[in-house]
Amino acid sequence: MTGEGNTTWLIPGHVPTLIDAGTGEIAVVAPFRYSVMAWAIASGFIVWGEVPDLMSWIGIAIVSLAGLYTFLREQHLARLAKARGEFGSRPMAPAGPPA
Repeated sequence: MTGEGNTTWLIPGHVPTLIDAGTGEIAVVAPFRYSVMAWAIASGFIVWGEVPDLMSWIGIAIVSLAGLYTFLREQHLARLAKARGEFGSRPMAPAGPPA
Protein backbone atom coordinates (compact mmCIF):
# COMPACT_ATOMS: atom_id res chain seq x y z
CA MET A 1 0.00 0.00 0.00
CA THR A 2 1.35 3.39 -0.93
CA GLY A 3 1.25 6.64 0.97
CA GLU A 4 -1.96 7.63 -0.83
CA GLY A 5 -3.64 4.45 0.44
CA ASN A 6 -2.59 5.25 3.98
CA THR A 7 -4.14 8.69 3.70
CA THR A 8 -7.38 7.12 2.53
CA TRP A 9 -7.72 5.47 5.93
CA LEU A 10 -6.10 8.22 7.99
CA ILE A 11 -8.44 11.06 7.06
CA PRO A 12 -11.77 9.36 7.90
CA GLY A 13 -10.31 8.20 11.20
CA HIS A 14 -8.86 11.57 12.14
CA VAL A 15 -11.76 13.84 11.19
CA PRO A 16 -14.02 12.79 14.13
CA THR A 17 -11.14 13.47 16.52
CA LEU A 18 -10.73 16.97 15.09
CA ILE A 19 -14.45 17.66 15.37
CA ASP A 20 -14.48 16.45 18.98
CA ALA A 21 -11.43 18.54 19.80
CA GLY A 22 -13.23 21.66 18.61
CA THR A 23 -16.50 20.95 20.39
CA GLY A 24 -15.59 18.79 23.38
CA GLU A 25 -13.90 19.45 26.69
CA ILE A 26 -10.15 19.18 26.06
CA ALA A 27 -9.57 17.22 29.26
CA VAL A 28 -11.85 14.52 27.88
CA VAL A 29 -10.63 14.65 24.27
CA ALA A 30 -6.86 14.81 24.89
CA PRO A 31 -6.33 11.15 25.85
CA PHE A 32 -7.99 10.08 22.61
CA ARG A 33 -5.75 12.40 20.61
CA TYR A 34 -2.63 10.89 22.19
CA SER A 35 -3.94 7.36 21.70
CA VAL A 36 -3.67 7.96 17.94
CA MET A 37 0.10 7.47 18.27
CA ALA A 38 -0.35 4.07 19.90
CA TRP A 39 -2.87 3.00 17.27
CA ALA A 40 -0.57 4.18 14.47
CA ILE A 41 2.37 2.20 15.87
CA ALA A 42 0.21 -0.90 16.36
CA SER A 43 -1.36 -0.73 12.90
CA GLY A 44 2.02 -0.06 11.28
CA PHE A 45 3.41 -3.18 12.92
CA ILE A 46 0.37 -5.39 12.26
CA VAL A 47 -0.26 -4.32 8.66
CA TRP A 48 3.25 -3.60 7.37
CA GLY A 49 5.52 -5.19 9.96
CA GLU A 50 7.23 -1.86 10.60
CA VAL A 51 8.50 -0.50 13.89
CA PRO A 52 9.36 3.20 14.40
CA ASP A 53 13.06 4.04 14.28
CA LEU A 54 14.97 5.77 17.07
CA MET A 55 14.21 9.30 15.88
CA SER A 56 10.50 8.48 15.71
CA TRP A 57 10.57 7.14 19.28
CA ILE A 58 12.33 10.31 20.41
CA GLY A 59 9.66 12.45 18.71
CA ILE A 60 6.88 10.35 20.22
CA ALA A 61 8.46 10.77 23.66
CA ILE A 62 8.78 14.56 23.25
CA VAL A 63 5.16 14.97 22.16
CA SER A 64 3.85 12.64 24.87
CA LEU A 65 5.90 14.24 27.65
CA ALA A 66 4.88 17.73 26.54
CA GLY A 67 1.24 16.69 26.70
CA LEU A 68 1.72 15.10 30.11
CA TYR A 69 3.46 18.23 31.39
CA THR A 70 0.63 20.43 30.13
CA PHE A 71 -1.99 18.19 31.71
CA LEU A 72 -0.22 18.15 35.08
CA ARG A 73 0.37 21.92 34.98
CA GLU A 74 -3.29 22.61 34.27
CA GLN A 75 -4.31 20.29 37.10
CA HIS A 76 -1.96 22.16 39.44
CA LEU A 77 -3.30 25.56 38.35
CA ALA A 78 -6.88 24.35 38.82
CA ARG A 79 -6.07 23.19 42.37
CA LEU A 80 -4.47 26.56 43.16
CA ALA A 81 -7.46 28.45 41.78
CA LYS A 82 -9.85 26.26 43.75
CA ALA A 83 -7.85 26.83 46.95
CA ARG A 84 -8.04 30.60 46.36
CA GLY A 85 -11.75 30.45 45.66
CA GLU A 86 -11.33 31.57 42.06
CA PHE A 87 -13.52 30.29 39.27
CA GLY A 88 -11.90 29.48 35.95
CA SER A 89 -8.27 28.79 35.33
CA ARG A 90 -7.05 32.34 34.62
CA PRO A 91 -8.48 35.85 34.91
CA MET A 92 -9.43 37.53 31.67
CA ALA A 93 -7.81 40.75 30.56
CA PRO A 94 -10.00 43.84 30.87
CA ALA A 95 -11.84 44.82 27.72
CA GLY A 96 -11.27 48.11 25.98
CA PRO A 97 -8.41 50.01 24.42
CA PRO A 98 -4.98 49.81 26.06
CA ALA A 99 -4.16 52.63 28.45
